[in-house]
Amino acid sequence: MDSDMIQGLLILGKTALIIGGGCAFTLGSIWGICATAISFYQRRDLRDELLPLYEEGAITTKPTILNAHRIPDPQT
Repeated sequence: MDSDMIQGLLILGKTALIIGGGCAFTLGSIWGICATAISFYQRRDLRDELLPLYEEGAITTKPTILNAHRIPDPQT
């Protein structure tokens, strides 16, 4: 192997590493955004289920999106 071929392989390897890292970062970001959105909507639905119980007085903690998963279900 001559030095030009080794130099070409190094450039090709570095390019593949940069592209692969960029793809991994992009896919990781998309996955994180989707997971956050799903969690938000699930918590919002749970909050909407618990809000009538709060208004009736069955639970004392007002449900919000941040604390809806920590409020115990009074029906169990």
